[in-house]
Amino acid sequence: MARKPINGRAMTAAERQRRHREIAVQKPPMTKAEREDLQRLARYREKILKSAAKQRSAELIADFEQQAASIYDYDKDDIWKAAMEFARHAAEQARQFVTARAAELGIPAAESGRSEPATEG
Repeated sequence: MARKPINGRAMTAAERQRRHREIAVQKPPMTKAEREDLQRLARYREKILKSAAKQRSAELIADFEQQAASIYDYDKDDIWKAAMEFARHAAEQARQFVTARAAELGIPAAESGRSEPATEG
């Protein structure tokens, strides 16, 4: 297929590309009213998204405060209860070991200290 001539001669690749941009790609500039509408829409979306973010933030803070205020009893969970019993048993064994070692070294029982497990409260 033959190229359409410009000024009586065949178009070069650069001319073809420029003509394509001029005809197909170029759009009329945005009017002042269109710019204002776009700005108004952007501000409206920003306002809505900020409101949603504040609401979500408040929900997360309330959820955190509720969880932090909750009292968790180990008796309600069998695995936690078993872990606490194991910790108490290990603490008792450690206290007996410290007492025995203090006696071997001649340290009076009052000065050897009494180790309490940190899990009791």
